[in-house]
Amino acid sequence: MKRAELLPVSGSGLCDLSRARLVDYLTTIIDDREVPETDEEWNERLCALGFMVEREDGPPACTIAGLILFGYRPRLLLRHAGIRWMCFEGEEKTYDQVLEGPLVDLWQVLSGGRELVEKGLIKRLADAMRPFVSEEAKWMSPCAGNDAGTIRWRRYAKGLSMR
Repeated sequence: MKRAELLPVSGSGLCDLSRARLVDYLTTIIDDREVPETDEEWNERLCALGFMVEREDGPPACTIAGLILFGYRPRLLLRHAGIRWMCFEGEEKTYDQVLEGPLVDLWQVLSGGRELVEKGLIKRLADAMRPFVSEEAKWMSPCAGNDAGTIRWRRYAKGLSMR
């Protein structure tokens, strides 16, 4: 069975992926200094990494993983991509926002190092949550679940144990 993140996204292509994010990923994260130059080289490299897949009837298509990590607007092609963040005060919803965009931050390489140009989805979610968080857990620990292979997390804050 194929893993879901490796499935192709219909209607997608190389033009839907941020080359700046891809270049940063290749050079900084996986330490590969040979950056593709042509579209054909990019397609070949991204197919090898699992961010695109070959098609018989046309150019390669982005995989779900490739689009979620590096896509300019993943939600245009994957309507459920993104995070819906809601905050409730009692039973009343006080905040509701859908955050979308690539998971990967956009960095710019400068002479003195790297500079963050645009935050990825996870950092933007953390920023959106920050005003609504009143306290942080002191620590978290895994505890065995009822079923084999299940792990539940127990949060300890002010002496209360929540599961």
